[in-house]
Amino acid sequence: MVLGPGADAELPESEVLGLLEEVGAVTVGRIAGDDVRSLDAVLSWHPTEASALVAAGADGLKGSVAMRRGHAPVPISDHTAEVWLTDDPLPGVVSPCSGTPENDELT
Repeated sequence: MVLGPGADAELPESEVLGLLEEVGAVTVGRIAGDDVRSLDAVLSWHPTEASALVAAGADGLKGSVAMRRGHAPVPISDHTAEVWLTDDPLPGVVSPCSGTPENDELT
């Protein structure tokens, strides 16, 4: 599952969307403003740049946001609040729950 393609600034949104399409991922929903408001307590306790961008996208905001650590500005677009699902892992990405020896207790 991927929430907010590119919202963490590790890869550009367009690259994440391309990878999602490459593995046959589909959009299964969107985070809505009401969803964000129901999680206000959690988001205020553990805010992240990525979760703030998803929340902004869920509220319908558009634009771009400067990120820490010198990353290029990240867009808030129609894709920012999307939830994507795939049966296959993304190329070169290891899931923390994929059964690797150090994570066997998670599977």
